[in-house]
Amino acid sequence: PATQMAKDEGISSLANMIIVGHLLENHPELSFDGVSAVVESLVPPKNAALKELNIKALTLGKSYKA
Repeated sequence: PATQMAKDEGISSLANMIIVGHLLENHPELSFDGVSAVVESLVPPKNAALKELNIKALTLGKSYKA
């Protein structure tokens, strides 16, 4: 489902981040906010659009209900 979700959202290269978002939602020992913060800190300001797409993909995965 992640690949199709990514294609539908126009972010086909970020299916892996959708999967990560889903894992974070379903494993309380992992932190969604922590991973989001890491993405925010690692993606340089000149790639702000890429940062937003990664956060979007994480959020899509978080909201996916199997």
